[in-house]
Amino acid sequence: MKQDHKELLLEAIATLGSCEITVSGESMKPFIRAGDRVFVVRTPHPVQTGHAIAFFNEDQLIIHRVYAVGKGEDGNWIYRIWGDSSPDSHGRINSESVAGRVHHLLRKGRKHSLWFQNPLCLFALLLGPLFQASARISRLLMSK
Repeated sequence: MKQDHKELLLEAIATLGSCEITVSGESMKPFIRAGDRVFVVRTPHPVQTGHAIAFFNEDQLIIHRVYAVGKGEDGNWIYRIWGDSSPDSHGRINSESVAGRVHHLLRKGRKHSLWFQNPLCLFALLLGPLFQASARISRLLMSK
């Protein structure tokens, strides 16, 4: 994403309260797919566990799910995040990187909530940390 696009997106969210973005990646499948249009809304911090958030990694906009929330030494909120279909795509970001929270998406002209459209979202939230642990154990066992 070009710097001027990043600034425009952040300005739209700050001014209008939301922005529509077309997804191009696969890290949030099956809940968010390439070609879906997501609506990112301004959100207060801390973001809640289970929310899908849009954040910047340098100039790249990424959407991942929050599976843990904490406070950093500097007082900023720290989020542990991961892509629903990418157990290797986990990490930590601070609240300053967050553009907003994914409120809903449009797929084939229909509006979908990330939570109630598919009960697997709740399952993913509850087992997210266990999934991360099992993925690490699997990689460790497969490397031997």
